[in-house]
Amino acid sequence: MKPSAGYKGEGVIKVSTRDPENLNSLINYYVNLSKPYEERNPVIIQEYLHEEGGGDVRILLLNGEILGAMRRIPCNGEFRANIHAGGRAEKHEVTESQRKVCERIKDKLIADGLFFVGIDLIANKLVEINCISPGGIPRINRLNGDKLECNVIDFIEGEVERRRK
Repeated sequence: MKPSAGYKGEGVIKVSTRDPENLNSLINYYVNLSKPYEERNPVIIQEYLHEEGGGDVRILLLNGEILGAMRRIPCNGEFRANIHAGGRAEKHEVTESQRKVCERIKDKLIADGLFFVGIDLIANKLVEINCISPGGIPRINRLNGDKLECNVIDFIEGEVERRRK
């Protein structure tokens, strides 16, 4: 369970149906069920997935194309792989099955105007599309010796020019 407006792994917790009384209490607390509807905190509930070797893969997409990627590994005693939660970044080569996920969502991202996103995959399943804060450029640059920000700026400048015409 995680707050829908969260980032950096803050507020992400593992819950279990084996303890329903605590589960109900946690949901009530996180959502603020005692408050009027408009003041409540929406949460995301998703299946807990385990990646072989732990962690997840962050892939940055620019106009639907793969810009760069990294694997994020959680620190000992932690299930969250977010860098700000103690995880570490490792170099990652995008697999064929991960490419297929990217290809499958490409047209919808572009149609919705989501030109620069960071997607998170666990066990080759898409678990999140980060469109407000798709972090990762500095880490991927360090891991690969890239300058991904140049591609992003070039794309933005090209879009501005294209829309002017």
